[in-house]
Amino acid sequence: MATNQLVDRIGQAATEPLRKLLATSTDPGQRTHSMWALERIGGLDDALLGELLDDQRIIPPHALMLAGERRELSIDQRRRVLAKLDVASGITRRAAADVLARHATPDNIGPLLKLRRTAPAQDIQLLHATRMALRDQLRVPGAFESVAGLKLNDEDAKNLADVVPGVSSRAAAEWLLGYLGGKPDDAGNFHRYLAHIARNLPIEQEQDVLGFAHESTGGDLRRQAATIQVLADAFQSRGGKRPDYLHSWAVGVAKALFDADDVDSAREAIRLARSMKVIVLFDSLKSIAAGKKPFEPLRADAISSLAEIHPDHSLHILSSHLGNAAEPLALRQHVAATLGQRQQPDVYAELVRHLRVAPEELGVHIASGLAGGRGGAEILLAEIAAGKASPRLLLHPLVNRRLRASRVPDIEQRIAKLTEGYPPAEERLQQLIQGRRAGFAKSQADGDRGAKVFEKHCAACHTIAGRGTKIGPQLDGIGLRGIDRILEDVLDPNRNIDQAFRSSSLALMNGQVLAGLVLAADGEVVVLADAQGKELRIPKSDIEEQTISKLSPMPANVAELVTEPDFFDLVAYLTSQRSESPPPGK
Repeated sequence: MATNQLVDRIGQAATEPLRKLLATSTDPGQRTHSMWALERIGGLDDALLGELLDDQRIIPPHALMLAGERRELSIDQRRRVLAKLDVASGITRRAAADVLARHATPDNIGPLLKLRRTAPAQDIQLLHATRMALRDQLRVPGAFESVAGLKLNDEDAKNLADVVPGVSSRAAAEWLLGYLGGKPDDAGNFHRYLAHIARNLPIEQEQDVLGFAHESTGGDLRRQAATIQVLADAFQSRGGKRPDYLHSWAVGVAKALFDADDVDSAREAIRLARSMKVIVLFDSLKSIAAGKKPFEPLRADAISSLAEIHPDHSLHILSSHLGNAAEPLALRQHVAATLGQRQQPDVYAELVRHLRVAPEELGVHIASGLAGGRGGAEILLAEIAAGKASPRLLLHPLVNRRLRASRVPDIEQRIAKLTEGYPPAEERLQQLIQGRRAGFAKSQADGDRGAKVFEKHCAACHTIAGRGTKIGPQLDGIGLRGIDRILEDVLDPNRNIDQAFRSSSLALMNGQVLAGLVLAADGEVVVLADAQGKELRIPKSDIEEQTISKLSPMPANVAELVTEPDFFDLVAYLTSQRSESPPPGK
């Protein structure tokens, strides 16, 4: 406050008194305030700042912070900042790295690599500051020409490669391609680097990238499949057409994986067939979807792939599974959700036909599929108004959420009119929570069994103790919330939603509405995680409107997805998690 008053009221007239105070005062706080005040009134020259960088009577790291805000550093100031990279204090070293990040020049790369090499592994903040500073030096035009003149050892090259994906340039991609070509001991980052190369090299070097990738994967079919997917996503993000060679490679690998005749290989083949639209595998997928042994665990994946690679030919196949009462309920629900992703009149007709005779557990998923776009939502509302489907469907969270995002005019009033006299969804949810609270108290729930339930139903989006996927909130220490809050968070995920994890709604040009958590805007693609934790890559050109809702992307029907005994085991596992940090190294 006093500093502000001095600067605003007295201004440059305070220059000499402040310089005198800096020269005579022994109070670190007073001297530090004087330094900042001098800077604000234009009275801190380069020579004095250089001296203050080495002045032990200035509270660290204020002099470095001030230097970082300067538009330019003098030669003397830069020399003093570089010297701070070698001091013992982690705070000072971190501040010096930040100054160099703000005043980037290729000459800083060598000293920063030394800092990266010597920084303690446990000082996460210093490591982060150093990595960001290195990245910023590499963004300077001509930086990679300077790197070529450095004699990098294996550790330095590995540390440099770690930050190069933060630099979107042809030079960065060419350097990474050369780095990988040297076959470094860095296999864990191969796909991350390859994706960056494919996104940033010009189209005339496409064949070089594909040839290198093919050669690097050798005869390992699963590694080839993963590499093809990485390249396909990278080319899509760039906005260009996927190379014909990549598709041919995918066809050969997918066929070979199917021929391996084991479940894990078939799973990779199905994933590849879906993403690369490998139509020649249609019959193989059809047989797995029908329940071919020993591939029963892959039926749902095969159904999704059939719908993706050949929508017209797969409609009657999926419809037959949806209407077959002998099929497992979970599979029929998956078929309904899969068909719901296609907003077309022939699909609406099939969904409506099955909705009229479906039990409520299946009807909810069919209705949710129809509610995924304006055209289907209108048909669903018309069916209910005509008495051919239950109004209760509109109150189910799974259906209600999608309807509200469907852009149907006057949707709130229409839902209210059709559901008049039915208990509100909030009341039903509260009854469910209370019922499960009472049931849990009487149950013989087991946390060890609950860990397996978590792995099956929750780990696609959440982590505990470093296990799982970081899409939604990390759940270390969730047990500290208590049983009542945990039940609310699981059974009514829209009640206490974190602002950072609100669902986004993407209205597509074809009338379809997708909902989920936006993970990234990757070039020409938006990456969305759906309620099952699966990534969807949507070209930006297909998106008409993107909005953030007040809802969670987490499924609102966990009570239906998880059996009651499994649910109680899951709650026992969650309530036992009382450590707020994952184990070291996780």
